[in-house]
Order: sequence, then structure tokens, then C-alpha cells
Amino acid sequence: MNEKSRIKIAIVDDHQVVIDGICAMLESSDVIEVVGSAFDGKSAVDVVRILKPEVLLMDINMPDMNGIEATRIICRQHPEVKILMLSMLKEQSMVRKALEYGALGYILKNEGKETLIEAIQCVARGDKYLSEGISPESQITDGKPKISRREKQVLQLIVNEFTAKEIAEELFISVNTVDAHRKNLLMKLDARNTAGLVRMALQQKLI
Repeated sequence: MNEKSRIKIAIVDDHQVVIDGICAMLESSDVIEVVGSAFDGKSAVDVVRILKPEVLLMDINMPDMNGIEATRIICRQHPEVKILMLSMLKEQSMVRKALEYGALGYILKNEGKETLIEAIQCVARGDKYLSEGISPESQITDGKPKISRREKQVLQLIVNEFTAKEIAEELFISVNTVDAHRKNLLMKLDARNTAGLVRMALQQKLI
């Protein structure tokens, strides 16, 4: 396959080691060319506008703007760009939201080279691709989003008006981990901010 017909992709992830790993994995591919990268959702919007990749590999949990919100914006502004979510997260509520916002695929970060190439080629054609075992159906039990034990602990402390630093000290975790749990909760409960998160938690009796 010649240079011109290779699928041009960009990678969006807040960890350089992940970007470097994917670039190394695809370096010998004769069907895919990595043309750029970004470290957060806001930068991803600029990368798409400037570099015009055909496929965007998009992480979910990132600073400033998460991957799902970036997907919504990019799909609205550049509908020709195909987005493949690339994450360690298997929560079906996130898969569902990513697909609702325009992503064509969702692949786990622990997949191998051949599977990644297959997924990229699939979404480049305009077809959907989901890693094995992932379903777009939201995980709902008795009408409530499924949240982990740790997320429930964080949610309880948010409702009790603890700051991120106080939550980190209470649960013996880092502030960054607290922020990651809060972002996950915002997506799962479909809330825009902390006030909305508290309101949804109380309405759905999650705590």
C-alpha cells in the first residue's frame, strides 16, 4: 500500500508513554500513518482542525476536557473525522455516551497490535467497532447507574461538601485519583457540575 492511501490517524491521551507505545506499535504498519497527537480534549479539537486526520484515537479521562466531551465537539464540527475511543474503562454507560456523541468505536488499551489495526480500519470505513465483551447498552440496575464502591465513597464525601484535597486525605488516595472518580461520576450520572452531581445522587438515592 502506498503512502497516499495510508489511513492518517492522531492520538489523544494525557500520558506520553501511551502515545509513544501506540506510535511504536504502528510504526511498521503499511496501512496506518500517525500524523499527530494531543494531551487533552481541547488540544484534540485543534489537532483535528490543523492536521485533518481521518481517524482519531481518543482517551476518556483527561484534564481540561474529557474525551467524551471532545468527541461531541469534534463530531459536530468535523463530521468527516472518525473517532475510536481508546480506554481502560469498560463501564457501559461511558461506551453508550461515547457512541451517542458520535464515536464509531470503543477499544480497550490492552488490545494487541492486530486488533488495534483492525479497529482503525473498521471505523475508517465508517463501520462500528467494539472490543469483545463491550456492549453499548448502559449498565442500569433498578433504574440506577452502576457505580463502584470507591466511586460511591467519593460521591458521599462530595455530597458532604468535602473538597478534593479532603476527600484524598480521607480515602488515602491522590487528588488526581479523586478528580478521575469525579469525572467518571459526572459522566455516569449525566451531570454537568458538582451541583448537578449532588442533585442526581439524591434524586436516584445512590447514597
